[in-house]
Amino acid sequence: MQTQGKACLASWQGNANPHLKSETSAFLVDKTELSHMAGGMGATAALMEVTFFKLKHGHEAAAAFTDAVKKITAAADKSKWSGNYMVAAVKDGGQGAPDFIVTSFASSWANFGKDDNPTLWKMVEGVYGKQDAAAIRKSINGAIEEVSSHIDSRSAELTYTPSGK
Repeated sequence: MQTQGKACLASWQGNANPHLKSETSAFLVDKTELSHMAGGMGATAALMEVTFFKLKHGHEAAAAFTDAVKKITAAADKSKWSGNYMVAAVKDGGQGAPDFIVTSFASSWANFGKDDNPTLWKMVEGVYGKQDAAAIRKSINGAIEEVSSHIDSRSAELTYTPSGK
């Protein structure tokens, strides 16, 4: 990691650090089995809605959350749902860090404001039925201690894209 960051370190320290109140780091573990990327927009999207999920303490909450998200993803795959989302688990994020981050994507502000058709929960209901969809939603809600979200925008000038070598 130090080798890859060396090129940007001086710029970061000189231009960003003076404006920071604090800084934290964590490892994000891509959870492809919990993600649904139908359109492949991902890293090239203009806008990303980033949602942090902090779960209740204990193994049961983590298992309930991941099991429910697996069911949602299976429904999205089965129905060929057009929505996109990526899930990452947060490792070693420190006190107060979320346990999972879910990122969804939009190509513009106009598209950001539009709900997928059908919406996520309508899609889940269409695959599993109303009663099972409600049980999945209840399972997720029961596992969550706290949720917050924000929007990030992509800047091509500030984005490092590996050459693929």
